[in-house]
Amino acid sequence: EAVAITPGASSKPDGTRLDVKFAADKNKNETTLAVTYCEINDPTVVEINGRKLESLPPAKDRQTVYLRIPGGALRKGENNLSIIPKATDDCVIGKIVWHDQTFRDLMQLERVTISVTDSNSGKTIPVRITITDSMGAFSEIFLAPDKGTAVRKGLVYVSGKETDVELRKGDYIIYASRGMEWSRDKQSVSVKAGTAGKVDLKIRREVDTTGFVAADTHIHTLTFSGHGDATIDERMVTLAGEGVELAVATDHNHHTDYRPYQKKLGLNSYFTPVVGNEVTTKFGHMNGFPMPSDGQMPNSKETNWVTLVEDIRFRGAKVVILNHPRWGKSDVFGGLGLNTLTGEQKGYEQLPFDGVELINFGAANDNAIERFAQWFALLNHGEKISAVGSSDSHTVFAPVGQGRTYLRSSTDNPAKIKIDEACANFLAGHSSISLGMFADASVEKNFKPGDLVPVKSKQLTVNFRVAAPSWVTPRRALIFVNGIQVAEQALSSGSSAFDRQLEFKITAPLHDAHLVCVALGDGLREPFWSADESFTVAATNPTFIDADNDGVYRSPRETAKAILARSGKTIDAQWIELGKVDDSIAAQLLSLIYKNADSITKTELQKRLQKNAAARPVFGRFLELASAPLTHPN
Repeated sequence: EAVAITPGASSKPDGTRLDVKFAADKNKNETTLAVTYCEINDPTVVEINGRKLESLPPAKDRQTVYLRIPGGALRKGENNLSIIPKATDDCVIGKIVWHDQTFRDLMQLERVTISVTDSNSGKTIPVRITITDSMGAFSEIFLAPDKGTAVRKGLVYVSGKETDVELRKGDYIIYASRGMEWSRDKQSVSVKAGTAGKVDLKIRREVDTTGFVAADTHIHTLTFSGHGDATIDERMVTLAGEGVELAVATDHNHHTDYRPYQKKLGLNSYFTPVVGNEVTTKFGHMNGFPMPSDGQMPNSKETNWVTLVEDIRFRGAKVVILNHPRWGKSDVFGGLGLNTLTGEQKGYEQLPFDGVELINFGAANDNAIERFAQWFALLNHGEKISAVGSSDSHTVFAPVGQGRTYLRSSTDNPAKIKIDEACANFLAGHSSISLGMFADASVEKNFKPGDLVPVKSKQLTVNFRVAAPSWVTPRRALIFVNGIQVAEQALSSGSSAFDRQLEFKITAPLHDAHLVCVALGDGLREPFWSADESFTVAATNPTFIDADNDGVYRSPRETAKAILARSGKTIDAQWIELGKVDDSIAAQLLSLIYKNADSITKTELQKRLQKNAAARPVFGRFLELASAPLTHPN
């Protein structure tokens, strides 16, 4: 029997909770409550006679959720249903129906047992299981176990065990995946009435990252950040299921310690947790780690970033990262007035951060090269900032570790990563960033990202390794020196995993320079990889070229200062020097000339730049970005 117990509709918010009386008999067995609603931003409590049921999950659009009422929760006669949203959340509750049937009978469900194993070891492993209908739409998943799993529409994360789910009759495609180092498997399944199904999927590691650990330095939970939907227990399962090996907890203005939750779920062998904090201010967000779990919070109301970062370090952090600098709600680079050619900005003599996110799932941007150009400009200006990849995952559905940073490590055991060593390698630039692919490189065979390379000849040999799983398609390998592309190779791959050692011969630069290797591939729209970006990418952090063999690296900005100091102050002498250097140093020279020149000299220089802009585009771009004299302290 179905009994509608919907209250009357109201055109305005009506109180802080909804209480509805309805008549029923005492239920010996499980029965079901169906609630239709929309515009719920946070999990909303539902109670029957003061007994909590499952919460209504957040949803903007109209949907119906079925909640199981345990046996004995109803009493004969009048019963009370309560829906209690978060105090600040206006929500719309529609039709509510009580069904005197078990949830399984009401939905006509059939059981499907899913097992996912490592094809090499034969052992079950933590994975992401994605379930769609035959047309690719995410399917409702019912009655999955709630311990050691994280379940959403079309998705089940499991912590390394065979699991049972219940599905309606129909045709499905079931996928197994585990982040970008692993293959993916899929199987078509027809669920029929009265039959239990069995699905066996096998995946294997396809990308060898020996000597590196996969770090996600930007991770949230609903439990401690207060938004998103991933509870702390669910986050433990998703980290293991995506193959994240160094997991930095960064709830907003909170020190979260994963260790007790990880231990409770028996997941200690899969990753090393790090206590961190996303220090969240009105002017930008930054992650600091490691932090003491019981330590004081940094002062998130501080408006001076140098002072704030000093405070974050004082509280324990060895690494501080500037997050999503071009995110619409927190456009840090825009607020700083970043000159994307010279790297100048109006706020600080030098930015106080150790890294900046170039990959962030929560701040998608379709232009990969634009992201790198902004970072290159900072490096050219002399900022010592490493590139960072992260997920910024707040939900179960958004794959944690989709964006990641690979750090050099003396151990490949994810349970025994040395946090101090990981931080030291981060600060030294011994790392690469990843969105679907893996990158590593050497210059002159022995020098890795973060190292200083002495120049012994007029040519440098760059060995660039690009690796990707069989479901990613790499397309291009690029070499940048001081942000200027100097070499490219096309990449072709078939249906198998990709792993190539590419060799480039490049002309040694005349002045010190930074060298970065970037691999680009096709974007993905796989059900198990819900990225908004139209590309996949991997890149190294810089290897530094010591062109004059003095044992010291000097940025293009420093080189430009030295050139001007010896060139003389006349416009003719300075113009001759512009013709001797690459575009990255030329941009810095122009910036310094403009900064110190009188109005007559600036006018003459502008005329020369305009006249020669067609032959040397950097001149036109400089004029475009610096149409007025630069007056800020850089």
